[in-house]
Amino acid sequence: MDVTGLVEPLLVTDCNLSGSTVTKCRAAGLRIDDVNMSGLVLQNAGLPGAQFENVNMGGAQLRDVSLAGAAIIAANLTGLSIKEADLSGVHIENCTTTGMRIDGVAVSDLVAAYEKAGR
Repeated sequence: MDVTGLVEPLLVTDCNLSGSTVTKCRAAGLRIDDVNMSGLVLQNAGLPGAQFENVNMGGAQLRDVSLAGAAIIAANLTGLSIKEADLSGVHIENCTTTGMRIDGVAVSDLVAAYEKAGR
């Protein structure tokens, strides 16, 4: 089915959109709930102000993505790998850091050395 030039909201319920392509569309205010989007590819997308809640993104890859000003709250980041990222001004508070490493150095060792230095 080809839907071109549509300007009114759609209500899409209980359907299979597998393999569909959405290109050059405005989707401000789009709400997606209880949808299997495994294998989703988002390219050249603007998501400022987007909210992700109760979302499984295990195995997801974020490449060339801006998360400037974003907040990650109550998230399971076990096994997360961050490479070649600008972490300037990042604040980590009230988080479990067991096994966390920065450039191969255990964060627990860094914190212990900091505390030992009387900081």
